[in-house]
Amino acid sequence: MKKLIYLIVLALILGLVLSGCLLSNVGQVPTTEQSGITYLTKHTADAPQVTTLFAGQTIEVGTVNVWNDDVNLYVKYVLTDLDWCLTETHLAVAVSLDGIPQTKKNNPIPGQFPYQCCYDEGGSEWVFQIKKGGNTGAGCDADGSTETCLTVITYTIPLDWGPDTGLFIAAHAVIEKEVCEIVAEAGSASYVSDIENTNVTDGNVGGATYPHLAVLAHKPGDPGSPYAAGTWDNNLKLNNIPFSFNAEADWIWESYHVVEPILGDVVTFEREFNIPGDPNGGTLYVACDNGFAAYLNDEFLGSANLFQYPTLGDLKQAYVDTTNWQNVQQYDLTGKLQQGNNILRIIGVNEYLNSDDGGQPEGTVYLNPGGLKFQFDVDWDAIEECTTYDESAWAYGDRFVQKGNWATYFTYIVQAVPVDTTWILTFEYLGSYYDHEMLLINTGGDLTGTGGYPVEGPPYTYPWTITSGSVSGNTIDFDAEYDPSCPTTVAGAIMHLIGTIVSPGTITNGSWTDNAWGQNRSGTWTAALVP
Repeated sequence: MKKLIYLIVLALILGLVLSGCLLSNVGQVPTTEQSGITYLTKHTADAPQVTTLFAGQTIEVGTVNVWNDDVNLYVKYVLTDLDWCLTETHLAVAVSLDGIPQTKKNNPIPGQFPYQCCYDEGGSEWVFQIKKGGNTGAGCDADGSTETCLTVITYTIPLDWGPDTGLFIAAHAVIEKEVCEIVAEAGSASYVSDIENTNVTDGNVGGATYPHLAVLAHKPGDPGSPYAAGTWDNNLKLNNIPFSFNAEADWIWESYHVVEPILGDVVTFEREFNIPGDPNGGTLYVACDNGFAAYLNDEFLGSANLFQYPTLGDLKQAYVDTTNWQNVQQYDLTGKLQQGNNILRIIGVNEYLNSDDGGQPEGTVYLNPGGLKFQFDVDWDAIEECTTYDESAWAYGDRFVQKGNWATYFTYIVQAVPVDTTWILTFEYLGSYYDHEMLLINTGGDLTGTGGYPVEGPPYTYPWTITSGSVSGNTIDFDAEYDPSCPTTVAGAIMHLIGTIVSPGTITNGSWTDNAWGQNRSGTWTAALVP
């Protein structure tokens, strides 16, 4: 963009050595209800006219920035609340309010606005459209156009309007954000065989009603048992290494004693459990005197000591191993668990025991006990649920209608791109008034320049240079130093000026101080642009 260079002419009265300067570019957008600000410098990409973008009427989500050069008008949507994303933008620019598409009741119609920049139907890239009334050659720059979340869009519109033209601008957007919340925290749990939560769903007890809770099994060491206490637990091994279940795990069965000590028992157990989060993994450990088959959510995990499973046969040695019940089986549950309810099902088998099967003694409830013990540990990740919200957003300004639709528009004055400009700055000192002249250059609000006396110079009798200065908001503030070529009573003197611009071409409320002639002087000043 072209740098803006401004010529300010200040008159210096012979005999009174003062220094002065004037503001940069004084093209100004008049204060309106929606802006509340008097703009003091020409609007540029670095210093645009800024209007707040509101969503849902009250949610401040960003700004709409407007500026122009001598070729184009620029309207830039900028989301400052980065929780939101732009999904559509609709823009109308007209020299009258009636030039913005509206219904008969004066409600604006964003879908008919001349300039539109929206995601294509696939939501993969941004597409610019010029509707009826749009300027040929206009365009839309969607920063990160291939991203799913966009926060900046800039419209470039050929400048078909002259300086000082008042424009009515309606800037609409559709924005969305995704709000996520944790509905299930991450966690872990350990479940065991017990008599409070483990059910028997099928078994051998005559007249039993299923399901019913499992009971503690008659185990070695209990009254009447010929086996030493702890025989089951003390002989458990996992991969030939001694293994112990959690202390809370019990040896369980459908009844305290087995029902069929000779023919053997087949008992089906189920343990339901709930996983509140996203299952991450788990491990199941099982031991059964004498064998078992395990399922999780009806998926077969494996079996042990059942030679011909799923055929169980007559439970003799050909089908059920008598000797290896102490080998604990381990199963990885990763990928087999599900959020919510899960069911572990284990079919426990106690062997046939009699002399016709390997010369064994005739089975009794003491000689042929049956028992199942299991433990499974699971863990899960948190679950996050996300909801997408859409909102309509408008650049703040005046409402199209006073009731109902809250859609708004704002105004913008096309800025002239200035050339050399002459200013007269009038100083007041002790009730007398004196004029000055100066050439000023404003670069992004930073002031530099030269000037002096007489008004018709240069060359000046009293030349001086701005050493520092700025324009910020409606305030101009700078220091000027007299050249060493000036008389010794003035050479090197510094004048400090502060002023306020109140309208295009006018500065008032100015105050100055200097140290010329070794004094501390002060006064007021005003300025006017020379036609």
